[in-house]
Amino acid sequence: MKPAIAFESETLSCLIIPIGETNLLLPNVTVAEILPWRKIKKWEVAPQWCMGLLNWRGETVPVIRYEKMNDINISAESGKCILIMNRTQPGSAREFYGLAVDGLPRLVRLGNDDFRNCTNALKVADAAHLQIGLETATVPRLSYLEEQISTLAEY
Repeated sequence: MKPAIAFESETLSCLIIPIGETNLLLPNVTVAEILPWRKIKKWEVAPQWCMGLLNWRGETVPVIRYEKMNDINISAESGKCILIMNRTQPGSAREFYGLAVDGLPRLVRLGNDDFRNCTNALKVADAAHLQIGLETATVPRLSYLEEQISTLAEY
């Protein structure tokens, strides 16, 4: 009997997520759930990038707009769906947060040869800009998003 052999994957499961004029690219494991758009409770003391609070599975999670966190002026007060994000950085009482997006995410598997870096200028919440086939995507700097979310007052 031959021993079992474990192969390391050379690809990463990611989601391409439409927001505004571009796409975000996130590892699949960062998204806990994709929700259809629902009413968000306004939170008067929140910064402009925080749309408000959402009750999800018995927890209250802040919902943010990535574009506003990056100082991109948008008029949208809603989106197509809300991604419930798993927190990637340790040390916060908030395990989850919501990300308002403009379209349904698409699952892709990316290897080293499937993308290349773009030379677009990075904004404060951006980690990288990539060319994936015929479209571009922004990799968000999740540590920055989560640092900003951790500054929110308790609700």
